[in-house]
Amino acid sequence: MVSGQKFFGGDNINLVDIAAVYIAYWPEIVEEAKEIKFFTRDKFPKVSEWADNFLNCQVVKETLPPRAQLLAYFKKRHEARHKA
Repeated sequence: MVSGQKFFGGDNINLVDIAAVYIAYWPEIVEEAKEIKFFTRDKFPKVSEWADNFLNCQVVKETLPPRAQLLAYFKKRHEARHKA
C-alpha cells in the first residue's frame, strides 16, 4: 500500500483489497476466541490502518458474516480441541 492511500489500489477498493479480507477481518476474531494476540497495531500500523478503512466501508459491512456468529463458532472450535 502506498503511503497516503486508503486502499491497495488508491482511494477505491479493488481486487487486492478483496483478496486480503482475511487479514482485515478474521485474525481479530480468532485471536479473541483463542485469547491470544498475533497482530498488534504497534507491529503492523499500516495494515491496521488499511483494515480500519476497509472494514468501515458500507459495502464491506453489508457483505461480511456477522462478527458475533464467527466469534461463537471459533470459540466452540477452540474449546472442542482442548477437550479432546
